[in-house]
Amino acid sequence: QSFKVSECGRSYPAAPKGGNVLRLFLADLSKTCLTGICCSFLRFRVDVAVNAENIHEEVFFSMVDARDGLLKGIQDACNFPPLALDAVQNWGALDKSRRGEKIKNKFKHTIKQRLGSLEDIRMRNEAIVHLHTVTDTDFSKLTCLDDMKAAAANFDMVQQLEEILKKWCKQIEILVERDILRKLDDSEGPRSELEYWKKWSLRFNSIIQQVNSPEFRAVEMVLNIAHSKILKMWQDLDVRLTHHANEAKANVNFLSTFEKVCQPLYNSDPVCTSVQNIIRIIETIYNVSPYYKRKVTNQMVMACRSYITDDGRCLVWDRDAEDLKRKMQVVVALHICVVISEA
Repeated sequence: QSFKVSECGRSYPAAPKGGNVLRLFLADLSKTCLTGICCSFLRFRVDVAVNAENIHEEVFFSMVDARDGLLKGIQDACNFPPLALDAVQNWGALDKSRRGEKIKNKFKHTIKQRLGSLEDIRMRNEAIVHLHTVTDTDFSKLTCLDDMKAAAANFDMVQQLEEILKKWCKQIEILVERDILRKLDDSEGPRSELEYWKKWSLRFNSIIQQVNSPEFRAVEMVLNIAHSKILKMWQDLDVRLTHHANEAKANVNFLSTFEKVCQPLYNSDPVCTSVQNIIRIIETIYNVSPYYKRKVTNQMVMACRSYITDDGRCLVWDRDAEDLKRKMQVVVALHICVVISEA
């Protein structure tokens, strides 16, 4: 923890006068927020003495850098498990099991999915839009109809509230006027599309929550009583905001319906048993949006490529001929299933 030199009775010759020095102390993390670097050392066996020879085996070290925020620090610190799992060469009994490859892929995906929850939290925090905070108006005096009528009769108050609404509208206008439709990227699957629309849905919902706040409603009510011309601008903007919010929400619900069905495609496991479900989903959405059909198809192609190359860890030419033949037969069978289902 950093604190002023003057706060401590001890002298620090190396510290500049009036400057800060670091202090080691026992903190209650429920009251003290981590804002710097946290280094932790964990022992799994307390019955073994730690020395220079065995410290690398007995003590587990980890670090969280919270200088850019605690959430980002935790997220960065947790990035190593997927990389470590991808580097594992010996999986013991799973390497000999017929279903071992499938179990390994499912386990890796589960770990990545759990770590992805941190990304979801970060995305939610970043997606929230904060409207301009009003500090020069006492909204506690605009809680009842009589107060609002009195404010509407006050020319200066009406002008002040009009300026507030203009600032809010300008912020919302910037967001609403953006082209939220994405350009098709052949390297992306349906999950990236779902995350994209989730982010936009969160943005619009955060604005709508603030629009429904007592402060915003008070401004709207006073200007309505005063017959302000500015209110027409807000009403038009409100219609567009509601439209975009409903569109984003519908797309999230729409894409969520087949997220689980497409799960095998993210496990590099393009087995034919899952194809029928995927094709049924594609048939359902085809009449609504061929764009999403192509998204699923893109992910199927990437899943097949990853399946054949073991997530890109080896080239086709380096594989065992029999193993390559078996995997190619699975991919061909997948293609046949797709062709038959679409016929």
